[in-house]
Amino acid sequence: FVCDVTSKADNTFQIVGDQGSITIAAGFSMATQATLHRRGEEPVTLQRDHAINGFEGEIIETMRCVRAGLIESPAMSHAESLATVELMDEIRQRIGVRYPFEA
Repeated sequence: FVCDVTSKADNTFQIVGDQGSITIAAGFSMATQATLHRRGEEPVTLQRDHAINGFEGEIIETMRCVRAGLIESPAMSHAESLATVELMDEIRQRIGVRYPFEA
């Protein structure tokens, strides 16, 4: 797991599994293209343009929740968000990554 939004790296995003992989084009946080590579099949590329910046889904869902008086989204609970951060912290700990602000 590597994530860095400030470096000059390739900045593609790849998910690899037993049956193939998904490659999201460079600048993945704002990418408009992803390619599915299934073992033994021709790659399939999906194209989707963004209305603004690629975070439209998050923005729209946040606005919907605020307007509905919700304090969390049914699509992504606080528990799921916390579990994701804890997993990322565990990965960082195992590979020895520490941020300057950490004791």
